[in-house]
Amino acid sequence: MTRPAVLVSLLLLGCSKPPVDNDFGELSAPEEPETVAAAEEAKDEAEDPAAEGNKNPFMRNQAPLVEKAAAMEANPRLIETVNRSSSNNYLTAVKDSGFAAASKVTMAYLQNQIETLRAINGDYPDFETLDQSLRDANFQYAGLKPYQMYAYDEAAHKIVLLEDPDMRAEILGE
Repeated sequence: MTRPAVLVSLLLLGCSKPPVDNDFGELSAPEEPETVAAAEEAKDEAEDPAAEGNKNPFMRNQAPLVEKAAAMEANPRLIETVNRSSSNNYLTAVKDSGFAAASKVTMAYLQNQIETLRAINGDYPDFETLDQSLRDANFQYAGLKPYQMYAYDEAAHKIVLLEDPDMRAEILGE
């Protein structure tokens, strides 16, 4: 690496002093977890994208996939919607565009998964098959506002976006 590249990388990454235990500069050994279960729990807490302190708005809401008919039966006020960027304020337009883009990409992937399962099995998947295939693939849903959810419409064989108007009014103060 050239000298300017090293300086830039140090500037960007920062130079931090490693922890020392004594005046001779010897490093201390990291604390070992008492059990394997404690280590796994600590790892889960550290990697949980839906954790309370997470600042990423796209990973804050991990909405699951629901069956449209069952969700509409449980809450008949749910409406079908589409995430669009229609902001007049340039400061919030970026956030709205991010949600719109992320949800469209996720919906396209889910629709592709439906078509793939249809090609493999010869018929469109039911909700349980689709949900299990997404769990097996460790798929992460992203790009939704807290009052929205992805839904699988088995009759039309497509993914739709459902929104709860009551929760939206509560959150946005409308």
